[in-house]
Amino acid sequence: MKNRFFPLLLALAGGAAAFALRWMQDRTGFEADTGLDVPGNLYARLLPAVLAVLAVLLVLALRRVPSEKDGSALPFSACFSAGGAAP
Repeated sequence: MKNRFFPLLLALAGGAAAFALRWMQDRTGFEADTGLDVPGNLYARLLPAVLAVLAVLLVLALRRVPSEKDGSALPFSACFSAGGAAP
């Protein structure tokens, strides 16, 4: 797999994990009668930790993606030049 797809896959997997944790928190983290949160809910504690780990992993993954400043990318005008075509 190429390195440029890793941040995308990490974001998709992290979003799915955060969705699942939030869904479980909604199902188990609140009292049915009052709607108040249950103190010490496992899913409520895991969600910020997972989001923090995902943020760090995404920053590290995006630092490894090659930038356009390395000289290998064509300038914008060269990508879209008509090459002497008639107007």
